[in-house]
Amino acid sequence: MVEADKIRVVLADDSAFMRLLLCDMLASEASIEIVGTASNGEEAWQITQAQKPDAVLLDLIMPDFDGVYATRQIMTHCPCPILLLTAQNPENSESIWEAMQAGAIDFMLKPAGMLNSKMREQAGNLVQKLKEITSKERKNASFTSPTPLPTRNSPTQIVVIGASTGGTSVIEYLLSLLPAHFITPIVIAQHIPPAFAQSFAKRLQETLHLPILVAVEGITVEARHIYLLPADGNMVLQKEVGKNEVFFAYTQDIFSAYNAPSIDALFGSVARIYQNKATGILLTGMGSDGAQGMEQLYEAGSLTIAQDEASCVVFGMPREAIKRGAVHHVLPPLAMKPFLG
Repeated sequence: MVEADKIRVVLADDSAFMRLLLCDMLASEASIEIVGTASNGEEAWQITQAQKPDAVLLDLIMPDFDGVYATRQIMTHCPCPILLLTAQNPENSESIWEAMQAGAIDFMLKPAGMLNSKMREQAGNLVQKLKEITSKERKNASFTSPTPLPTRNSPTQIVVIGASTGGTSVIEYLLSLLPAHFITPIVIAQHIPPAFAQSFAKRLQETLHLPILVAVEGITVEARHIYLLPADGNMVLQKEVGKNEVFFAYTQDIFSAYNAPSIDALFGSVARIYQNKATGILLTGMGSDGAQGMEQLYEAGSLTIAQDEASCVVFGMPREAIKRGAVHHVLPPLAMKPFLG
């Protein structure tokens, strides 16, 4: 790989040991070049401003100037993709969502326990994340839109949303658009570490007038409720023969695009149960999860909507669904408002 193709990274962590470890881990990757290191958020954004890197690998919890502060400064003065790195601690959850809202693209958990060995096991995942957030298909998200399209004519009994990289902020934005008369249940599959599903639901609940729950096996789908799938397995909707109630259940099926939670699993189950009375929305994300499920919804007669490239952080998942011919509308988030309820 030629020098110009390298991903130039600024690395910030208050631990000198962690900085050395991360630098050592990334040094063996030919596509990565560390162009600066920082011990706090103030240094991180100043170095970022000077170096103009392709990405910033940013520790979330640092004394004096933390990752939230650094994210806000970087996205204000010298915007670039930010990958958060944080310990798996419920107390960090709110800071994660604040940084994501401020513009960070994704986050990765530091392993607990034997830090050195377990952290090195994550080297491949870390490199993949950095490649993902700096890929040529990555775009700066924008929630502006042209005049919204009219609502569909056929009734919608359920709305399902799938998202991955960059999706948490878009989901938060979409749910803020819900009309006061909203009654249609919404089920969301967001790629997220299992430990943070509850905290994400809690954050969403703080700004919503409707109950939002992390789905539990066996509970029924109710009107005027929003459900977030847990990330500890693949969950689907099921309906017993002769009964009207639709309920959540885990499936042991494995999906080639992504697992825990699989968007394809959710969308496919909705297509089977609701046929032409569902709306499927596929948002930003790397890979192809959701494309097969969107195809199943489309073939069943349901309405399918993909986020447009200009507003996506990563256009991968929507593009795959579009390539399959499984999308009725390609829209920025604001233009999806008429289809939400």
